[in-house]
Amino acid sequence: MNKVILFVVLFVGVFSCVQSQVYNVKNYGAKGDGKTKDTNAIVKAIQLANSTRGGTILFPAPGRYLTAPFNVTSNVILDIQTGAVILGSQDKEDWPIIVPLPSYCQGREYPGPRYTSLIHGEHVNNITITGGGEIDGQGAVWWNWTKTGQLNNTRGRLVEIMYCKDLTISHVVLRNSPFWTVHPYDCDGVEIHNVTITSPSNSPNTDGIDPDSTINVWIHDSNINSGDDIIAIKSGIDYCGRQYGKPSANILIENCVFGYGHGISIGSEMSGGVKNVTIRNIYADGTNAGPRLKSARGRGGYLSDIVFANITLNNITVGIVIDEYYENRPPTNATGTPIIDNITFLDIKGTATTAGQFNCLPESPCTKLDLENVSIKAKNGFSCEYADGVVVNVSPTSCINTTASFYGGF
Repeated sequence: MNKVILFVVLFVGVFSCVQSQVYNVKNYGAKGDGKTKDTNAIVKAIQLANSTRGGTILFPAPGRYLTAPFNVTSNVILDIQTGAVILGSQDKEDWPIIVPLPSYCQGREYPGPRYTSLIHGEHVNNITITGGGEIDGQGAVWWNWTKTGQLNNTRGRLVEIMYCKDLTISHVVLRNSPFWTVHPYDCDGVEIHNVTITSPSNSPNTDGIDPDSTINVWIHDSNINSGDDIIAIKSGIDYCGRQYGKPSANILIENCVFGYGHGISIGSEMSGGVKNVTIRNIYADGTNAGPRLKSARGRGGYLSDIVFANITLNNITVGIVIDEYYENRPPTNATGTPIIDNITFLDIKGTATTAGQFNCLPESPCTKLDLENVSIKAKNGFSCEYADGVVVNVSPTSCINTTASFYGGF
């Protein structure tokens, strides 16, 4: 069976129409010595740019700019030159506590509020982070505090831009985030390309890129290694996510190389829904999973109209994963029961320990799963529970139920 993948991203190039004025942080007192905190100089440069309706905040090379978290304003380019590094402060007191996200109602790790991100912005437009340099969250202290129980609030992200229109991140290295690395939240128009994201494989929850209740996203030509999900498309959690009700949609991820990490994931926080996603032309080497959809009883929401295509897997633990038992919860009512429907896996090949696991719920089977031209050399084959669909040219033999007469779903 031939299938044409039709995917339209309603994304128009995110080109910031900012003013040409350049604000060199060294002109406002930044030392760039990696020891002196340059926060005041950075904030001063951003305030001046804001007063002229935009501009370029220049972090010149060489320089190591140690800073507490700071907020960006609209129409700003953060130009981190090759050889320049923004360093996150390792003093917990430098990181303000902010309110939880409305689609989570609490911090992701702990009840109550959460720490802000190193680079933060809310209700902003036309933001660009670029230049060839690095942003290093110096997250090791946060990972240790988490492992030793020394925190009462959820760790901050490296970059979190919220309620934004037109965000571009390109040609930078992002490393050692305290928590999730890049977190666009409730944004419209995000392009992330030619970035390298890296954190140690044992660093907890250092997801690479997590679009969350965000639409019109293009991620391409990037290299990611992380201590958790390489990509995790989200839309809030449980009741709060359903009440917020903003799906992530119209997302294209292509031409990337993914290394160690937990997988090319959608969920598990997907209660506002995720739809119209294409992930294609990916090489995954040594990740725990390739394509990975995860949810749980109580989440509600839906994962629908999702395509994984032309993906090469090398030395993967589990080639393809659908897991609706993510938190091993008991059955719940209909509004809390997730729906997974119309998912395509096309032209997927490579090596894995286990070819695939499709663990769907008896009260809400996964429907319209389409496996086509899938060849995974694995010690263990596929395992399936309540997974219905169509199978064409799949090796090893698929266990997807191809005789189901009921095709429900969203």
